[in-house]
Amino acid sequence: MSLIKGGLLLFSLVSGSAGLYCLSCTDSVSPRHCRTVRNCGDGEVCFTESHFSQNGNILFDLGCRTSQTCQVKRRDVLHRQNHHSHCVDCCSTDLCNNQGCGQRGYPASRGPVCFECQQVSNPLVCDKITFCDQDQECYLERELEFGDVFYSSRCINKHACASNLQVFGKRNTDHCSHCCHTDLCNNQCGAIWVSLSATKMPSTEMMTSSTIMMTSSATTMTSSTTMMTPSTTIMTPLTTMMTSSTTMMPSSTPLYVRNPSLIGSHGKQFLVLFMKNLGSIGPLTANVLTDNSASLNIASSSQLQSTIKSTVDGNYDFNSDVNVYFPNSLTCDYFKKESKAVLLTTTTLSTVVMFDSYDIYTTDGTIIIPTRKLSTAYIISNAHGASQFAVGSMHSETNIQIRLNIKNNGTLSLFGRNMFSGETLSIRLNEFETLQISHPSDLSGTFLSADKPFAVFSGSQCKSYSHTSCSHMISQLPPIKEYDNEYIIPSFLQSTGTIFQVVSPVENNVIVTTGISRSTLHFQEYEFQNFEVASDLISVVKSDYPVQITAFAMGSHDVGPYMTVFPGIHHYLDYYKILVPANYKDNFICVIIPDQSLGNLLINDLPVHNYMTAFQKMASVTGKTYSIQVVTAQAGLYVLKTTDHVAFGLIVYGHRNSDGYGYAGNYVLPWCFGNIC
Repeated sequence: MSLIKGGLLLFSLVSGSAGLYCLSCTDSVSPRHCRTVRNCGDGEVCFTESHFSQNGNILFDLGCRTSQTCQVKRRDVLHRQNHHSHCVDCCSTDLCNNQGCGQRGYPASRGPVCFECQQVSNPLVCDKITFCDQDQECYLERELEFGDVFYSSRCINKHACASNLQVFGKRNTDHCSHCCHTDLCNNQCGAIWVSLSATKMPSTEMMTSSTIMMTSSATTMTSSTTMMTPSTTIMTPLTTMMTSSTTMMPSSTPLYVRNPSLIGSHGKQFLVLFMKNLGSIGPLTANVLTDNSASLNIASSSQLQSTIKSTVDGNYDFNSDVNVYFPNSLTCDYFKKESKAVLLTTTTLSTVVMFDSYDIYTTDGTIIIPTRKLSTAYIISNAHGASQFAVGSMHSETNIQIRLNIKNNGTLSLFGRNMFSGETLSIRLNEFETLQISHPSDLSGTFLSADKPFAVFSGSQCKSYSHTSCSHMISQLPPIKEYDNEYIIPSFLQSTGTIFQVVSPVENNVIVTTGISRSTLHFQEYEFQNFEVASDLISVVKSDYPVQITAFAMGSHDVGPYMTVFPGIHHYLDYYKILVPANYKDNFICVIIPDQSLGNLLINDLPVHNYMTAFQKMASVTGKTYSIQVVTAQAGLYVLKTTDHVAFGLIVYGHRNSDGYGYAGNYVLPWCFGNIC
């Protein structure tokens, strides 16, 4: 099975079979350092042959040849007088010629040998390999661009591999994105893949619509303190005229995604909790957005105070979108186990955006990560200064370990115990239980792990920078396995600057480029660093292994601070439905899109150039040019999509007097596997 001259493939290669793989190089200084392979034909074996260079150095040729030819060559060598300076070895297992002619082979302690090709039309034609570290696995991804399908393969950190056996153990030929841990395993789609770090997830992670309990469509809401109102406005550009959501987005419109398996933060089940704000007079809202009619179930803990529970639980039907208002008594308190997490379950794929408001001066929002994307390991990211984070459990008897990282080796009093930075707190939470922790200084770098998936939210009760009043900050954090290694970070408009924080789960090399300035930094495990960017600049971050990036708008004398987790390039989607909230003076939609696809971007079915541009700039990553386009927006619903199905990043943010909000359209890896959505 090999390439035929003229670029045609033998049928056996196209159909997906693979034979013996041998290292294939000429004049290599050592067999084990050869990084090219050949897929041998029938009857061929691997060979290693040594010879002298013109300078007297011993070099090695490696590849495939018939077993008969190999035997003849070996006999010829044995009859030469100086046979120690020339050798021929043959063997018949994958990569066995890495130790040919008595040379040192691959070390016993190593990561897998993986295929590494950036773009190939068929993963089986990749002939380049790389040597992964021990904390890495092999990775294969199917991509679609301009209607063309191609494949990329490489090493990837184990944390970035989805760790669900039900995902990787499922045969899936329609979508091909896999992690695997054995040599040369990442060159086939449709095979069975199992990650070394894979753990079986609780069965509730696979809830389907058939298991969702919903009442009939005649169900109505009776509580006066929990309100649900439809967001029926979709804005057209450069006008304040509002139209019905059915005018521009019929409820029958299907979810417009590049691939039905690429859905990111769209889901059917969401765990929501509300962290402590400055006070308790503003609304707590969750906005549920879909493309069709849907039913919504809201469920809270059986241990929740009955007067609160009666205003929270319910079953509802809605079209396109609905705003759910929760009582302020659902806000988490500090250093207490409470039953204050709420589960939202919908019958169709939905997006949930949460807003937490004390009053018009201290609000922030966050996209909610669907429960299928929750996991067991997180790292806290906070703004410098007073910080807080909260955890929420989906399952009973969830054992959570919190290894504290407190700035300046501070201490924290919790459950009657004085804890120091570096110490680990162990807690057990039952279903829908929460715990919120705060400290006057930064808690970034705190590592959380558990034996079952759980949710983590981070932020500040009320954060201020110089010349700003304080404003609430909140963002749900993605688990470590959802991080990315390439980011484009535009600064927030109308702010004195943007601070972004890079957090690395492993020892890592990170390159940060801002304007003409370029820095290469070495991170230790769980280390974080902050970078400040002027309001008219763009930063590009690339790392060897995936990292988390959180951005903090520093505000100004009339704009309050806010935060959001930033999406990496591999988080981008080609379809979003978002909400721009009401009562903000200025709202902005920021897209980060490959430059050649900017003209194919539609906002509410209108070309992006129909909208007023507030900022535009270019940035390049890995040889590809991206356009950063920021447009102004009025309050309402917006659908953004590309007609060529090219993925793009999305940030929504807005300002009013002494306040601001911001959230990203998606910052989890977009893949959906089989029926697990």
